Amino acid sequence: MANKTRNELLQEILDATGTLPAGTVSQGSYEYGHAGAADTLVAAGTFYELTNDSAGSSTINTYGVPGLTDIYNSVTNRFVFDNSGVLALGDSVHIVVEASITTPSVNTEVSIVIELGAQGSGDYITIMEPANFKSAGTYQISRTINFFMRTSGILTGGARVLAKSDANNTTVLVDDYIISAYHTN
Repeated sequence: MANKTRNELLQEILDATGTLPAGTVSQGSYEYGHAGAADTLVAAGTFYELTNDSAGSSTINTYGVPGLTDIYNSVTNRFVFDNSGVLALGDSVHIVVEASITTPSVNTEVSIVIELGAQGSGDYITIMEPANFKSAGTYQISRTINFFMRTSGILTGGARVLAKSDANNTTVLVDDYIISAYHTN
């Protein structure tokens, strides 16, 4: 008999009973690699939505929260937290954005943000630490955000990743989104 992971055992309980025991904490991990082109931040000072087609070789959703197959939708470029009704108020999510940024000029600042909740609402914008580049070139960055489902707006509205630069025509190529989700039953 092969050893099973905790999530595999929780999935078996969920499949057999339709629910998990009260107080059970499920953790799942997802990675969405991008195989497409970079996004160009055409106008300085303007936020642009970043794209990730989930077609990269690093994409994996095998180890997700039981009952939650995917947490990112590459068609809408949004994280979806209420998919399958698994995540609930009080649950938490950890997102890592890995990207390659190409700056066209010296002393360029690039900000990556996560907009939580309804698209365009601006109610919950969380700024990740801005990156400052002293010379033109291509740079690898990794930015992290942790948050919890504190309102139904976040839970049902999902999230999207935006970027802006203080220089015209900066490009941002999303390499990966790496997500960990924590659900308490």
